[in-house]
Amino acid sequence: MLAAVRAHAGDARFSIFTGDVIDHAVWEVNEESVSRDIRAFSEQWAEKLDSPMFPALGNHESAPTNSFPRNTTVHEINSQWVFDAQRDFWSQWIGKEATAQLHRHSGSYSTMAPGLNLRIISLNTQYWYKQNFWLYDSDSHQPDPNGILEFAVQELQAAEDAGERAWIIAHMPPGRGDVMRDQSYYFDQVIQRYKDTIAGQFYGHTHADEFAIAYSNYSEQTAENAVSLAMIGPALTPMSGNPAFKVYDVDPDTFEIMDARTYMTNISDPFYQLHPTWELHYSARAAYGPLVPALTPASPLAPAFWHNLTAAFAQNDTAFQTYVRHKSRGAHLRPCRGPCKDGALCEMRTLRADVCGAQSGPVFRLPDKGDGDGDEDGLGGEAHRDACGGLGIGHILRKMMARLAGTSGDSLYVEDSGSESGQAVLGL
Repeated sequence: MLAAVRAHAGDARFSIFTGDVIDHAVWEVNEESVSRDIRAFSEQWAEKLDSPMFPALGNHESAPTNSFPRNTTVHEINSQWVFDAQRDFWSQWIGKEATAQLHRHSGSYSTMAPGLNLRIISLNTQYWYKQNFWLYDSDSHQPDPNGILEFAVQELQAAEDAGERAWIIAHMPPGRGDVMRDQSYYFDQVIQRYKDTIAGQFYGHTHADEFAIAYSNYSEQTAENAVSLAMIGPALTPMSGNPAFKVYDVDPDTFEIMDARTYMTNISDPFYQLHPTWELHYSARAAYGPLVPALTPASPLAPAFWHNLTAAFAQNDTAFQTYVRHKSRGAHLRPCRGPCKDGALCEMRTLRADVCGAQSGPVFRLPDKGDGDGDEDGLGGEAHRDACGGLGIGHILRKMMARLAGTSGDSLYVEDSGSESGQAVLGL
């Protein structure tokens, strides 16, 4: 893949990695293996690509997976060894000051992209993740576990004071159902306050090639109220679709996205295992631009554009089904209609976890019977999967309920959000 990045985006000024170096054999991980894999990942990246890389921590960068104890946790288990691995292997890209921040801010850091008026703010959002069970080790309410929100505000204020633009990178999109609602809501307030400073947000975790919009008023979701955009990157893991990475064309002054091009390799190709071929899958501007007539050649793909695109998807089912195919890079070809389409449109139109309700997020969700549409499966046509590792706790609870009721239980169906290693490559 890194050779393909070099071939298709060799002039990129920098790259970002939105988390999950570690694979999904979660029963095999331990501190030694996780540290070893972070080191191997970093060494390979540095060897193959000349430009700097700015990474974020994923929920798999721990052992056990998802385990990030809070500062208030009283236990011999802690995450300092994870932050040590970040320090040892990522300092070559993020610099001395950002490296020092890793321990003080639980894996989060902020740094300037070299030679650019752009601040990269990398947040460890695992302290907002419902499957980080350390969040339940106390009955005391903690609105900002480990100060991640405070750190984001601190760095965004510094960017605003200095007249900089900022990109936020993190692993989990903050608007999905596996994010704690309180922290998602508070983070949305941060986005609203600094909407003129934030030029872009970039996430992974879902393994789907998708986007999400933040609004100043969720009761009136319009193009005028669309204030921020999150690009959610596809994954390399083939269980979620064909492996892919993204290349962004970026305005060198505003740092807004001008185009997003997805490159993929087809796992059905008989030569995939030995010599995978990486090709352009689609360009967002070429594929979606004609659906939004207001887009001019010089216009960025701003939040208003993406809102107008969702309106086009709602009316034009052919265009929407194309988007569905793009999400998995052509791997999942079942149509998405009825509740599936409603849920997908809702997730496009929120960066708050409380907006879509039962439609959003697989974790702890026990869907109502009849979530599907006719002969089709429910949301997305795939068996229920958590965003980070196959069949999850919702599936287990459903089966337990079925056994207690003396039935075989109904199949769970939600949108397949796949597995990890979301990744994007930036070109200026």
